[in-house]
Amino acid sequence: MTTDQHLNHMEHAGLIRLAQISPELEYLFRHGLIQDAAYGLIMKGQRQELHAAVGRALEDLYPDRRDELSPVLAHHFDQAGEHERALHYLTLAGDQAASRYAHTEAVRHYRRAIDIAGQAQAGPEIFRHLYLQQGRTHQLSGNHEDALTTYLGLELVARERGDKHLELDALIAQATLYASMTQLQNTEEAVRLSNQALEIAREVGDEPAQSKILWNLSLSQWNVMKLPEALGYAEQSLSIARRLNLREQMAYNLHDLGRFQYLARRRDESFVTQSEAEALWREQGNLPMLTDSLSLKAMLHYDAGNRADTRAATEEAMQISQSIGNWWGQAMCYQQLNRLSLDSGELGAALKASKDGAFAADQAGFALGSVTHRGRLIGLYTYINQPSLAETAFMEALQFASESRVIQGVIGLMQGLNALRNGDPAPARAVLQASELWPHAGPISQPSLVDLSRAQLAFELGDYERVAAITQQLALTPSLQLGHCDISQLARFKADALRAVGRFDEAREALDIALALVSDDNARFQRWEALATLARLAEASGDALAAESHRAQARAEIDYLAARIGNPEFETSFLARPDVTALLATSDK
Repeated sequence: MTTDQHLNHMEHAGLIRLAQISPELEYLFRHGLIQDAAYGLIMKGQRQELHAAVGRALEDLYPDRRDELSPVLAHHFDQAGEHERALHYLTLAGDQAASRYAHTEAVRHYRRAIDIAGQAQAGPEIFRHLYLQQGRTHQLSGNHEDALTTYLGLELVARERGDKHLELDALIAQATLYASMTQLQNTEEAVRLSNQALEIAREVGDEPAQSKILWNLSLSQWNVMKLPEALGYAEQSLSIARRLNLREQMAYNLHDLGRFQYLARRRDESFVTQSEAEALWREQGNLPMLTDSLSLKAMLHYDAGNRADTRAATEEAMQISQSIGNWWGQAMCYQQLNRLSLDSGELGAALKASKDGAFAADQAGFALGSVTHRGRLIGLYTYINQPSLAETAFMEALQFASESRVIQGVIGLMQGLNALRNGDPAPARAVLQASELWPHAGPISQPSLVDLSRAQLAFELGDYERVAAITQQLALTPSLQLGHCDISQLARFKADALRAVGRFDEAREALDIALALVSDDNARFQRWEALATLARLAEASGDALAAESHRAQARAEIDYLAARIGNPEFETSFLARPDVTALLATSDK
């Protein structure tokens, strides 16, 4: 029988069906079980020959489409037992999937390639590429534990082979994980691994590795708020990378150096450094890092008061992050969108940004982001008088406590605030007292989330002297951790504290700072409270006319905000706040 006769016979028997005639004749099995049964009837040796023949035929027929067909070619040569070809196409298929940010597919190909590489006793460059690519893919999808397991696997292979260079790669990759802001963050382990790697790098004369290690050490020092040391390591690393023209390492160094310069108040340098890093990420097509760079660019423009540029950078970063499934990048973007929404008084949009940001941070394993977004939610829910939702956000935030001192500090102060709002001031007083021993200021004594939480807790406890002392320590200028909304709030806390103890002139100075930071597109949701405080101060000074003028302005701001909450229940609860109700009631007098 001819091939056509065999096909006609199987079609009439209901085993296969015609799929297409053009451009090529194609049949399909009517059921997967039929295909499996037919495949199982072929002897193993014959199956291998057929797979090899199909693989070679595809290579010959489509020489220009081998990249595209790499998953199919990998399958056939793997089944044929041709390890060298299978390994080549599995690696190619993994790289192709990784370039599309198809993380699950990429990991599947890399994992099988690693198995074959072990059987075939492949060379070190192959192992290096496969393990590092698989680990990086896990990191991009937020699977940091799997990434660590991958890098530990590479270290084991290196030790078995006695390969110092491979061991070096494994140690550097692990140190980077521990130095990054994930649930695995462990500064001591990052430093230990980096020092171990640095010793090997110097032993084997590997300067590119030394540049990476110094970069990891810069991140580790930043994590413990040692900014001068972080800057020093970053600049050493960058010097080596520039001399050797290591463009990817240059980009990493410039990216973090830009952040460090920003925190060291070297703002003009930070803009230049960020711009160079951004150009390198675009040149290399590294989209995850490009989104991170754009987020830093947005922060720099935000601090400079360039709201249009802030939004443009944030929107580009968000578009890229969503297109490649980069949850970390999305979490960073939502933080900036929350700030922009608060600045313009769009409370509904700010709530949505924080909720979406918390979800994105959770997906990315970004613990500090998970806490930060929930901290914003706690503040917003408290602001609109929704204590049960604030309690829920607080309980969720507790799940993300870790070794990070920043996270522990914020969580502890949130707990104190939560207890106080539930009518139990004792835990609030205890945690506030304990916080005196914490590193409450960020690098270069800039404001931090811990500072804001301490001031708020002291204010709500009526401990006005402590509020004044805390705010006195802080330079009331924008920082990477706090936006104008937070700084305005600190100034208002200080003003009310000073008013309560009769220091009216100093209170007015603090209010001038608070009001200078608020406008139609800058910390607008703080304006009514600052105006209400100003009214109380005018009233205490005996100026009833000025007091009523300030209250009228505050009422107009309340109406503006209520109309933009976007949820009738939330609007009602906001207007039912005792201080809001009292202020609105003055319009009837």
